[in-house]
Amino acid sequence: MQDKRFNEDLNETERNAWLSFKRTCKDFLGNHKAVNYQDVVQNLLTLYKGMGCNMSLKNPLSGVTLGFFPRKSR
Repeated sequence: MQDKRFNEDLNETERNAWLSFKRTCKDFLGNHKAVNYQDVVQNLLTLYKGMGCNMSLKNPLSGVTLGFFPRKSR
């Protein structure tokens, strides 16, 4: 995440999305959520959509409980 050369290889749209991703990691996924974390995540989604990426924040396993998975037999 601190590679300066990586940033140089990106075009402006990609660089903005990358910076937004880094900010999301810090302000949303980090140890302390920023007060405006919803804006941070929305900005990330908007920038990625501008690059042609469609993302869903829905978790496909949200309704699955641990009891669903069978135990391994020894």
